[in-house]
Amino acid sequence: MRRAIAIALMVAFASLLALPATVAAQQPALPHQFYGTVKINGTPAPAGTVVIAKVDGVEKGRIVVTTPGKYGGATIVEGKLVVSNVAVAGSQIVFYIDDYLADTPPDGWPGFDSGAITELNLTITIAVPVDGGGGGGGGPGEAPPPEAKEVDPGHWDVSEVITTEGKFTQDVPAKSADKKVTLTIKKGTTATTKAGKPITQISVTPMAEPPAAPPTGAHIIGLVYDIDTGDATFDEPVTLTFTYDPTEIPEGVSEEDLVIALWDEDAGEWVELTCVVDPETNTISAEVTHLSKYAIFSRAITPPGEEEDEIAVVPPVPPTSPAAFTTSALTISPAEVGIGESVTISVLVTNTGGLTGSYEVILTVDNVAVATKDVTLDGGASQTVTFTAAKNAGGTYTVNINGLSGTFTVKAVEAPIPPPPEEPANWGLIGGIIAGCVVVIGLLVYFFVWRRRGAY
Repeated sequence: MRRAIAIALMVAFASLLALPATVAAQQPALPHQFYGTVKINGTPAPAGTVVIAKVDGVEKGRIVVTTPGKYGGATIVEGKLVVSNVAVAGSQIVFYIDDYLADTPPDGWPGFDSGAITELNLTITIAVPVDGGGGGGGGPGEAPPPEAKEVDPGHWDVSEVITTEGKFTQDVPAKSADKKVTLTIKKGTTATTKAGKPITQISVTPMAEPPAAPPTGAHIIGLVYDIDTGDATFDEPVTLTFTYDPTEIPEGVSEEDLVIALWDEDAGEWVELTCVVDPETNTISAEVTHLSKYAIFSRAITPPGEEEDEIAVVPPVPPTSPAAFTTSALTISPAEVGIGESVTISVLVTNTGGLTGSYEVILTVDNVAVATKDVTLDGGASQTVTFTAAKNAGGTYTVNINGLSGTFTVKAVEAPIPPPPEEPANWGLIGGIIAGCVVVIGLLVYFFVWRRRGAY
């Protein structure tokens, strides 16, 4: 009997010794954390860029860039990209930048290491279209150069030949379906909507009916064409060319007397443009800065003995100067802040030109672009553009907004390090130890009581 009790005690103690290892084996793996720099095409990734970590194609963590050019940080107060829920140690972790696969690091992709904190600098190279010049036809397999495409008769897609700022990268001749009207836009011309966005479509379509009858005594030669790019305007004139049929010109009217007129919807009348007629090619051209409905008019014919009846049109308004922008009145407030505190930086932007235009305002801190804003202003208008910036290290920082410079200072006071989070109580381990102690104590009590009874 004593031998059996001794064996039971040994088994109980062995169970107690194995219990911590069993509980530890049931604990989930600690996450693997990452931080480092992130660059796109060699420049710091802007704020808002998303860095994603995947294992076997499944997302295991992500972080949003808040400071251009870096994700997370080395200090305890800075966030990190946390990779968790990985079952197998050493599993390869692959990183993506805004859903694009990042460039493979020189040492290859890291393996999952529970509890580790790793600095990993990420880069990505994204191919961008290059403006092409003239030259030969290119070698086999080369992609054709971008061009304007006629997606439907008289409807042109120009999205591949215009930059995000609205500047055309090549000459564009947009023609009507019958090839009688051509809108020619020169390379370098900028066309943007009132919202400052580049145009993507141009339509040159004939109208079934004119918006209004021509002035008394005048005649429409051919059809009226609706030339549309939405509410876009051009920073410099574009050329509108009509091809006419000489047989449609009324008797007594010379080709030199033909004019192009546009329909002014606000004024409710036809407006005559300054034109150039080429009788040899039967074409007539005019320079325009915005698009509307256009037609060729013959001038009014004056019957014998009557005064000449002028066409009821308004002389063309000389084209205004293109949009041009200046910056002034840079303010930085406050000039001195603590670590992590925000500084407000503002500048006054003025459109000194005559046309509406858009302007990109760029904030750099120590020669690193940290934020951009686009403003759209009518001619002569001004707007204050405001940014905020904060730094996590002491020192003096140089600010620049489109050529205007200033500084602010961050007081070198270390931010308090928060205490480490309390580990939750491991109730499984505690409960197992208590149960084991109860078993041992019970066996000891039973053993000693049995011995005393056996003594009597």
